[in-house]
Amino acid sequence: MLRAAMVFMIVAGIFGLPAVMCSGCMSECGRGMGMDKLDHEGQSLIDFLYMVSLIASFGSIIMGALVTKLKKITSGSACFIFAICFAFLLVQGNFFGLFSSILLVIAGVMIFVAPSEQFVSAPSKSGTNVEVVENKITTGYKFCTECGSKIEVNSKFCTSCGEQIE
Repeated sequence: MLRAAMVFMIVAGIFGLPAVMCSGCMSECGRGMGMDKLDHEGQSLIDFLYMVSLIASFGSIIMGALVTKLKKITSGSACFIFAICFAFLLVQGNFFGLFSSILLVIAGVMIFVAPSEQFVSAPSKSGTNVEVVENKITTGYKFCTECGSKIEVNSKFCTSCGEQIE
């Protein structure tokens, strides 16, 4: 499930690139028509939406690639934040970001539903997560000292030769 969320985030970022191009085009068209001088607030909003779509597109690609290496809350929250960024593009009439927004919401839900074991935990101070409990290896069987047959640990007698096991 986590790999699917990763793919959804990367695909959302790739499909968000046309939203970036559309917002950039609208920003430059407005500037070319002199809107930055006539309607400064409107042009500022268009420029802001361009930057938001740019950050959301590349951010979702990068975060998608790093989903398993980050914490669950970080990855899931990033999905929802980028989805909101793409949803803001509807103010501009830019529907390219809607598909990316839906994909990111689905990916965010998948990340929050995924088991925590799928995420890489931070290493301990010693640099490893492995703890040594005992210095001996235990198995479910042992060998008869008389004939060498494999017998279970709890057996009192060898099943092959009948030798008493200590």
